Amino acid sequence: MSTTASQCPTSDQLERFALDDRPDPGVLAHLEQCDACREATARIRDDNRFLGRFAAHGSLPDPLAPPPPADVVIPGYDLLGEVHRGGQGVVYRAVQRSTQRHVALKTTRQGPFATLADRARFAREIETLGRLRHSNIVTVHDAGEIGGVQYFVMDYVEGLPLDQAMAADLPPPAPPSGSRHADSASRSAPHPRPLPPRIARIIDTVAKVCDAVHAAHLRGVMHRDLKPSNIRVDAAGEPHVLDFGLAKLAGAAHDSMMTRTGQFVGSLPWASPEQIEGDPDRVDLRTDVYSLGVILFQLLTGELPFDVGSSLRDALDDVLRREPPAPSAVLATAGKGRLDEELDTIVLKCLAKDRARRYQGADDLARDLRRYRAGEPIEAKRDSALYLLRKTMRRYRRRVAASLAAAVVLSALLIIVAALYRRSLLLEADALRAARSLAAALADSNIEQGRTLALVGNIPQAEKLLWRELLLAPAPDGDRKLNEPPGPPHAFWALWELYRAGPCLRTLSQPGGLHHVAILDTRDGRGVWQADASGNVRCLDEFGALRERYRVEGCTASPVPDGRGEFTYEYSPGRLTVRARDNPVAHVIDADCFSYCTDPPSFVIATGPRIELRASRDAALMLKIEVPDTAIAAVALSADAALLAARDRAGAIHVWRTSDKSEVTRGAPAADLPGATATTGPLAFSPSGRFLGDGRMEAAGRIWNLDTRPATEIPLSERAGDGRTMQFSPDESLLAVSDVGGALRLFSTRDGRLVDRFIADEERLRSVAFTRDGDALWTAGGSHTRLWEVRRDAGVRHLSIGADMLHSLDVAPGGLELAVGAARASLVTLDLLTGQLTPLPIGGDGAVSSVVFAADGRRLAATTYSEEALIWALDRPGDPPLRLPHPARVSDCAFLPDMRRLATAGDDMVVRVWDVAKGGLLRELRGPRDRMPQLAVSPRDERIVAVVRDGAMIEWRADSDEPIHWQPPSGVPLRAVQFSSDGTRIVTGGAERCVRVWDALTRRTIREFTGHPQQIFCLDLSPNDEMIASGDSGGSIRLWHLPTGRFLATLDGHRGAIMSLRFSPDGRTLYSACIDGSVRAWDLTYHHRHIAGQIHVQLQNLGIPGNDPRAAAWRDWADRHMNPAPAPALSAAPTPAAR
Repeated sequence: MSTTASQCPTSDQLERFALDDRPDPGVLAHLEQCDACREATARIRDDNRFLGRFAAHGSLPDPLAPPPPADVVIPGYDLLGEVHRGGQGVVYRAVQRSTQRHVALKTTRQGPFATLADRARFAREIETLGRLRHSNIVTVHDAGEIGGVQYFVMDYVEGLPLDQAMAADLPPPAPPSGSRHADSASRSAPHPRPLPPRIARIIDTVAKVCDAVHAAHLRGVMHRDLKPSNIRVDAAGEPHVLDFGLAKLAGAAHDSMMTRTGQFVGSLPWASPEQIEGDPDRVDLRTDVYSLGVILFQLLTGELPFDVGSSLRDALDDVLRREPPAPSAVLATAGKGRLDEELDTIVLKCLAKDRARRYQGADDLARDLRRYRAGEPIEAKRDSALYLLRKTMRRYRRRVAASLAAAVVLSALLIIVAALYRRSLLLEADALRAARSLAAALADSNIEQGRTLALVGNIPQAEKLLWRELLLAPAPDGDRKLNEPPGPPHAFWALWELYRAGPCLRTLSQPGGLHHVAILDTRDGRGVWQADASGNVRCLDEFGALRERYRVEGCTASPVPDGRGEFTYEYSPGRLTVRARDNPVAHVIDADCFSYCTDPPSFVIATGPRIELRASRDAALMLKIEVPDTAIAAVALSADAALLAARDRAGAIHVWRTSDKSEVTRGAPAADLPGATATTGPLAFSPSGRFLGDGRMEAAGRIWNLDTRPATEIPLSERAGDGRTMQFSPDESLLAVSDVGGALRLFSTRDGRLVDRFIADEERLRSVAFTRDGDALWTAGGSHTRLWEVRRDAGVRHLSIGADMLHSLDVAPGGLELAVGAARASLVTLDLLTGQLTPLPIGGDGAVSSVVFAADGRRLAATTYSEEALIWALDRPGDPPLRLPHPARVSDCAFLPDMRRLATAGDDMVVRVWDVAKGGLLRELRGPRDRMPQLAVSPRDERIVAVVRDGAMIEWRADSDEPIHWQPPSGVPLRAVQFSSDGTRIVTGGAERCVRVWDALTRRTIREFTGHPQQIFCLDLSPNDEMIASGDSGGSIRLWHLPTGRFLATLDGHRGAIMSLRFSPDGRTLYSACIDGSVRAWDLTYHHRHIAGQIHVQLQNLGIPGNDPRAAAWRDWADRHMNPAPAPALSAAPTPAAR
């Protein structure tokens, strides 16, 4: 008998009863009597089983899990209240105490009880938002973890979710500026489509959301959870995309902790069919397009395309199989009017089940929405020639009517033929365009992932991604062809950055598998001996050319060659086999461990407590030492065999002289491992025997200074992995340590500090060896032998100026002299051939704000904050400078093309033009309302352009003193401006952290480069106008490729604001002056040799046939760049130590 509804348990109680392994007896008793509750419980269990097929282990929320903490406290922030609570996290409105600005602070929903999957998703959301920069995507400012609670801080958007905002009376979003969308709007049809205000506002807003999603796609990020609640509209009507917690990186490997095959990721009402099916391989950029289509459907009709509020099975079946209704049909059924057929077509194209029939990117959807808004033909209808004809007739009614009256029959025939032909062409073009777009997006994503891997030091994995994109062109059919050298600029420079971080000069293949490497004992010291597991011993030069080879017969393990290739040592547990190259007789000796010396050829072994020194030629016993009451775990022999070292099982170090067996010193076991009974790991002497490296596996390792009595211990600052090998540099300043994980670490022998660390190989590094000059280091691991440059900054020279707080520099036209201006009226010239510094008299105490050579090199001009400009005649070194007085501080100057006039600008808001021979004032140009940090002169027509601190940009022509305002004051200071060498383009930068490229004739923006973390202080263009260098107030220099609009590389190292940048006349060197007092010369071609040194192996890795003509072109390029001449400033100028 059933009980009444008032006595029934609540739905939450029934949900817990269905999930609980120990059901509540009271609910169980009730179910025996109540048919309705029994059916409801069965339905809950059935739905849970059905959902279980879509969820990976641990991905469904646990209703029994402990609640999040009641009070969330994040240092530095005051929480004002909860804004939103979602499936993954909780968002609070907060105030940042340091700035008193309102921010949004997001934490994991379960707080310290969050699962590993929740934490991984949350960390990925932080990483994803951190790499995105767009005005319609929230920006992350801070992140961390406190008390087990992960959090991050982002912009707080005061507004409403998208669906509520569209229902409210909010203003439409502002049209995008400085972009192709703005250009499209300016070319709108003469009769734009009349639309109801609500529909127009929805279309404009969704188009801007598409722009934001497309910006994320360009960075390789797919949102996967787009819905109205994740898009917030502010009071100005601007939408902001939020919550990237379920985002996925294009081309990224699946994370089994967060997403695996069969798991549903997203929100059901807005999820695409491929998300419902749980196949991560099918989720791509078009998945977000589907969600945007659902949002557009919902905003237009007030309803979802499918009913998801009833049976879960029916809802999933609808999304997977049933075609959605047209939005206009939904409105007509509800009696709310109709929508235009074209708007129906746009929405239904987004909601296509087949991904190939959707828009192939969010930018395509935004483009069609704006076309529809402007009354232009939409791309979704381009496969119909009748549709195009109807649109044309509507716009040009009178002309079409007159033409149709005279040619009805002919027009009908042409329409039919054109429709069939155009249909086939457009279908083919659309498919090809979509495939190319997707292939290019995946290539960009691979390059960005390669850059990220390089930042964390994983060189091999970064190489796999970047080399593929450099050598092979993206192809829509997957059949990638070789690029012409040197390949795409952004891929090339990503490798340039990689080899600046991990400077691998050469990679030599070793087909025999695991091998050892030893330095060849030659005069240059740059050859290498290799030995593989098959007993093949080869001598190669540093470029991989074979010098000599021989074979060791009877090997059962990989032999170790000595530095001259005269002897090999084959060690297997408990046994050492020594062979001479010219003697087939092998000497087999019992040994627990061993070490060898090249000159004299000898080796030392240990068996239990006994240590023996033997000659390599005949294994004759030369010395015998026994350590009582212990066993020996490792031995080492110094380079001249004068010292012998051993470590016993307790970890104590013993060092003897081999001449008389006297004990030099003894080191106690490591204090951090008292009582250890077994120690493994190598011992290694430095070249002079001054230091002893102790690679004891159970500890981080240490260096023993044997010059002191007793020997002093220098602990290493970081622990390497197991399977270590080690060697000291020839000058004994560094200790190289490798491990089984392929990591290479360099430690300072002075204090044990970690100097450098990166992943050198995907497999175990079996040996390391410095070159004789110590400039490079060989590593052997897996199937490759690699040569690494020891100094990361070998392509950078620090030029000593002898001044602090540098403000300006310029390069003489010949490229062999620098002029550098600093604070306190300091100006010097530096001869790059001799290193000679020549101070120039200034007077006063103001900073030298700018310095510039005339194009013919005969004059040098400078401006100062002492309210004057000065001009030196360099062909008359004894003459005093010509002084040009000003009423206020002077910030910049530039010679006009005739070199007889000089333009100056400063704090009094006037540009002055001077006669450089007589010093007379020729013109005064007015117009700015604030100080002018910099000006530029066109080399073609003498136009002068100045940037103003209030954000304005003003131009004066040669024949007029009237100012032409390029852009009005914005309140965001502009600080730098340069003309291209042909005068057709202008480049600007400033506090908005954006480099803009302008068409000098039309005054329109043609490129924008964003990515600087701080405001831009200076910039310069390369002589061929292909590269832009920009420096910011944080000390970062960025390089950009002007023809393609790509970011190329970041140059870091300065410790303050970059005040001036100049390319050398040949474009090979970039000079930078910093407020920290340093001048650096960056050889932009230096790492070409590192890239060239990998090409032969990388072509093999990609399986490129040797007879491919383009492969031959790459090999020729490599041969030309393998060992190029250094840039003049880097080869000739003295190289003082860095300041």
